[in-house]
Amino acid sequence: MSTDRGSQALLSGSARKARFLRRQQRAATMPAADSYPTFAAAVDQLKTFLATQEWPTRLAWVRQQGVVGLPHIIAIRRHAFESPDELARNYDRASQRRLGVLLEAVAHDGQVSYCHLWAPDNADESIRAQMPDGLKLSVRINPPAVSLVGPLRFAIARRRQLPGRFLALTGHDA
Repeated sequence: MSTDRGSQALLSGSARKARFLRRQQRAATMPAADSYPTFAAAVDQLKTFLATQEWPTRLAWVRQQGVVGLPHIIAIRRHAFESPDELARNYDRASQRRLGVLLEAVAHDGQVSYCHLWAPDNADESIRAQMPDGLKLSVRINPPAVSLVGPLRFAIARRRQLPGRFLALTGHDA
């Protein structure tokens, strides 16, 4: 039976997904040799990584819905910050699912690095985001400027956001 390249690519994609799902099932039933670090240890790893990239090691954790990316600036709504307890709970839930956890520094103002925790909701999202089963640290090479704004300016920034122009905090189209 002959197949064209498109169907071969589709088959190899489904084969990769099946292999990934089998690996996830094994990981859920076996004790993990490479278990996730605690949230505090993960934050320490992020701070060390930021220091090597010459970013501030003082962190502020932002919620994704409180951030708008414009061409050369990131607008962060005041009071859109996550509490350490909330972050630790989200990290623990994500690490139990074993689909990967991303700690990403999206911008800095010279004194504070603005960071975000992201984890895929399912295996398909994990594959699409190329997330490893473990902790992934990320920092932007050319960070945009940061502007902390109130609700009115945030709403204006949201309206100015061009569709398809802004990359979500995870680096994928929003």
